[in-house]
Order: sequence, then structure tokens, then C-alpha cells
Amino acid sequence: MPTFGPGYELPGNLSAAGLAHEAVFNTPVTPTQLSPFDDFTLEPPDTGLFYPETAMGVRESEVFPLYGQVKLTGSLGSPLFPVNGILAWIAAVGADGSQSGTAAGTTKNGTITAALAGATTLTYTVTGSTPAPVANEWYQIGPAVIGHFGTTGFGTLANPSFVVKPSVVSGAGPYTFTVPPIPFAVTASNNIAQNCVAPFYHDILPMNRPISLTAERNLGSYQSQQYAGCMIDSYDLTLPTTNAAASFKANVSAASVAILSTPSAIGTLTDPGVPFVFAEGALSVFGQSLNNISNVKFTLDNGVKENWTVAASHLPTYVTPTTRLLSGELMTVFYSLNDTNYGFFNNWMPNLSTPAPGAINLTLAHPGTGGSLYISLPSVSIEKIGTASKVGDVITQTLSYKAAYNLTNAYSMTSYVTNATLYQPY
Repeated sequence: MPTFGPGYELPGNLSAAGLAHEAVFNTPVTPTQLSPFDDFTLEPPDTGLFYPETAMGVRESEVFPLYGQVKLTGSLGSPLFPVNGILAWIAAVGADGSQSGTAAGTTKNGTITAALAGATTLTYTVTGSTPAPVANEWYQIGPAVIGHFGTTGFGTLANPSFVVKPSVVSGAGPYTFTVPPIPFAVTASNNIAQNCVAPFYHDILPMNRPISLTAERNLGSYQSQQYAGCMIDSYDLTLPTTNAAASFKANVSAASVAILSTPSAIGTLTDPGVPFVFAEGALSVFGQSLNNISNVKFTLDNGVKENWTVAASHLPTYVTPTTRLLSGELMTVFYSLNDTNYGFFNNWMPNLSTPAPGAINLTLAHPGTGGSLYISLPSVSIEKIGTASKVGDVITQTLSYKAAYNLTNAYSMTSYVTNATLYQPY
């Protein structure tokens, strides 16, 4: 703990925001992700104080102080990074459902004997005449056909793929891999092993019950508030075409809080890299790759609801995501009122045409570093169109959109992230 404390001023620059994926809801864990932040307001908005109104011969109606529901809500805002900060996005969507790698220069293929999730040793058998494995190589394990990597190498929720890095390879065939605890079981349906390298891909799967987080609010490196059972109520992604980074703001609801006299060590957390900026973005709207979009906003609303039960605690017993809503806004330089592809006014007015839902795809990618974020909405409809014509400025259009669950594809969105360092699940 630093030598300063009460009686001294604490610089806000010494504060930090730590996030971690909870294995069990409302069971706190030490942060694994450092999110450089510019807004972290997670704190009880009030103590739940109330007074039952009474008339007892005095003018005051507030006589008996009682305490009811205590809400732990607030927001975490940050520039958007390819590694740190992504955990909040995953918790808003669902879970890091599968991982894959990139094809290695030398092909090494094999199979893995069945193993339970959490296993730390794996039995590897070489396929054909490919070279023998060595320690500290990466291997993608999953159902993919040999040679499939990246976005084509993802498994499924039932048969996920994942990546391991054996610290020790022993035996002369079959070989024994010594690995960190594996995130998913190996079965006959996902037992193909393929040598791979960075960048690593993470398939973010929408879930009815997204993962929960522990959020640590480090105050001046002096003490911390440790919030457990955090669910992402809403997530706003903003991509401005100004001198500002891509950023997110996540509204959070937590189930419990504790005070840490000694904050978790900041220096042990992952290097955040650098944030994304608009020049690294690519946007496809209804099948057209557009380069005239000046601002992008995307919102995922989970409709989180807190519930209290008769118990000793004033804190919520349940923090539950209810309805998932996807919406956003695009600002575009005006092109045409009725062009086949870009005439948004004509194309989305029911009295002028027959509006048809289409896809919106957004990619943010650092050139040369392997860091990226991809979001796809397959069934988007335009809700509002605003055309602005101002003196001294160019004519623009603002398109407000909503995304629907696509009955053909059986999902409302897909998303994946890539990075050069993190091969294990977030």
C-alpha cells in the first residue's frame, strides 16, 4: 500500500479498472484484464434509506429511518482495445465460445484422446507422416477439418474448438502434452489437433445467460471496491471520425461489493496495446462497402433486472438479463434520395418502396498486429432517417436502425475478436 492515505490527496491518475470472468456468478476473482478507463462510476447511487410516513403529533413525517433495496449500478467507459476492454463486450453478448489460430508454416496434425474440461495433460497421436510436436507450440483442438483456421475453424457450442500451448511434450508417440487447464472437454466430435500460430480468433456467442464479471475499482492505488456478480445492462460502441479513439460505455449492475485494503497489483495485468481509431474501420451496409460514413454507434441492451428476496442482505439476490435489443445509428454523407443502393430515403419509406431488411457488418483491425473486432447484424431495418442541410456544411443523413432475430440464420448477431497474444478464452 502506498505511504499516502487519509490526510493526503490521491491523484485520480493512479486509479485503475480491473475486470475478470467469474467461473461462478457472484464469486469474486482477481482481475485478469486491465481496462484503461475514462469513466468508472460503479457505486451504490444511494443507501436505500427511506422513512415510512407517519403522523404522530409532530410536523415531521420522517421519524423512523429504515433501509431497503441497495442497488450497485454504474458505468465503465474506455477507449476500445483489441485485448483489454473486449471482456466487457463479451460479457454483454454472452461468452467466448470457441477459439482458433492461424495456420502454421509447417503442417503438424494429430488427434487428442478424450479428456474432461480442466484436464492438464492431453494424449496426442500424430496423423500420417506430419512432424512430431515440440514444447511451446500452439495447437488448435476442435471439430474442424484439417487446415481450417481463423473464422472457418470455430467449433460449435456443442463441440467447441480451443487452443493449447504445451509447456512439456513427452513420449515418443503417442505424446503427452502438459498444458494449462483446458476450457472445454475433448470428445470424439472435437478431437482434431492442428499446429497453429498467432493471431488467435475468439468466437463470441450470444447466450441467454451471459458470463458475469468481477469489476475492481482501484481508487488511487490506495484501496479498491470489488464488485462481484456484475452483469452488463447495456453496451454502447462509438466510432467517431474525429481526433478520438473508438470507445465503449458499459452500464453495469452488480450483486455484491467488498472493500480491498490492498488493491490487486496493476503491474501484473495485461499490456493493453493501443485503441482502435476510425481509419482502421470497414463498414458494409446492406451489401455495400461504404466509405461515406462519418460516425457509427451501436447499442446492445440486455434489459438487466435486479430482484431482491427475503433474506439478511439489502443487496439484490438475482441480477438477470431479460430482453436483448440491438440498435444503433449511422451518419452518412448524403448521396441520393432514390439511388438503388444509397437512396435510403426512398428505400425505407413504405409508401415509396417495400423496405427489406439487410445486413450491417463492422470491422475494426489494427494493421500488422493481429488485433481486430468484427460485428455482424444479419437482419437490420431502418427506423428513422434524418437529412440535415446546413449553411456552410455538407448535407448529411442520420440513419437510426434496429436489428432483429433472423429466423433463417437463427441468430441476431455474430461477433469475433482477434489478437496476437491471448489464445485462451477471455
